[in-house]
Amino acid sequence: MSATTRDEPEPTEDVGTAAAGEKTGVDAAAAAAKRAKSEKIGRYVAMFVMPLLMVGMMVWGYMGALHSPTPHHMPVTVTTQSTSQQAQATAEALSQGLSDVGDEAFSVKTVPGADEARQQVIDRDASGAVVVGDNGVTLYTASGAGAQQASTVQQMVGAVAAAGHIQLDNEDLVPLPGSDPAGLGAMFMTTALLMAGFLPLTITLTNSPQLLLLKRRAIPIITGWSALIAVIVWFIAGPCLHVVDSSDAWQVLGIAWLGVFSVGCVQMFLTRILGPMSVLAGMFLLMVLGIPASNVSIPIWSAPGFHHFLHQFLPAPAIGESLRSVLYFDGAGAWHYLRVLIIGAAVGILLTTLIDLSKQRKGTRPETMVINMPSLHGGKRPKSRFWQYASLAFFPLAMVLMMVVGMLGAMHNPAPRDMPIAVAGATTEQAQQTADVLQAEFNEHVRS
Repeated sequence: MSATTRDEPEPTEDVGTAAAGEKTGVDAAAAAAKRAKSEKIGRYVAMFVMPLLMVGMMVWGYMGALHSPTPHHMPVTVTTQSTSQQAQATAEALSQGLSDVGDEAFSVKTVPGADEARQQVIDRDASGAVVVGDNGVTLYTASGAGAQQASTVQQMVGAVAAAGHIQLDNEDLVPLPGSDPAGLGAMFMTTALLMAGFLPLTITLTNSPQLLLLKRRAIPIITGWSALIAVIVWFIAGPCLHVVDSSDAWQVLGIAWLGVFSVGCVQMFLTRILGPMSVLAGMFLLMVLGIPASNVSIPIWSAPGFHHFLHQFLPAPAIGESLRSVLYFDGAGAWHYLRVLIIGAAVGILLTTLIDLSKQRKGTRPETMVINMPSLHGGKRPKSRFWQYASLAFFPLAMVLMMVVGMLGAMHNPAPRDMPIAVAGATTEQAQQTADVLQAEFNEHVRS
């Protein structure tokens, strides 16, 4: 009887499978290590590239637009309130002279009456109005629309009048208040509000991304943050520095809140599509392009032509012009710019919603987010949520306070102090007597 033997299965297949699995695990580990190395290199590169890009944008954007402001097509009206031939001839000579200034520096228009010409200056439809009468020629400007703009118009129109041997009188229809003689209140408040709108969201994305993951959490946070910044900016600019009159408090609070909220909603959308790099996009749109196009740093008619287009929809012009309307023009003309901020906030929320719905439909919307910057102060991440969020709010709050307290506080009311003046005379005694008289007159002027 023969015994039957069962062939044992050859182990080569199991060994091969195990080897393949081991190889796959090694490959996966190698791929993960390679990916981690690439991410590390990318972070180091970004550490140096981002500051370089920021510096480059600031130098190109600010110096390119602000280093040599030259008026282009600045609107000026010319009219006469006299029917005499001499007045008509003077008006025509001034119109022609202004039209020939520089490279189309002025856009000269003729209006039928002096009242309409003055109203166009008050409505900021014209930078200046030249009114020719029987008793002389008067140039009307509004320093409330920009001290530099009024000064430019006065200098250039004055030069044309002097060339034609025409006596020119100047009258400021909307002078700047004594508490803000340089008209810098609107500019520094605008800059602070812009920074308060886009900086916190970028920092939050890297330190506490869970706050931005859901709109139902992010939007109330942006709303509350906007209210806090509005109160801080108003309190410093109003009761502390007296740049904002008490009668304008509610209007300024509303504009400040809406400005920060609108910028925050747009920046929320940018964080969805660009991540941490949204800080560059925010700085480029809001600061690099926005400030030169705002008409509160330099006259919009002296900025490069592309900025005229940006002036129509960027938040910096909308905030700056709204504040200027309230501070210097009793609110006239503010609604047009407030509409820009309202539309901007709505568009930011709508685009963020569409991005979230698209990712959710594709199954790519993250349920959790990676914390790229665990600590903002160099130590361990605070265990308490209170201290986490307190440190998160500290940096943007400090930036806003430095802008409003430091820069606006130092520059809103410039006055000469101990300015050195040399006095020359035939003798030392004569020069000293003149210097003493000037010093006494200056001291009397300061006391008055």
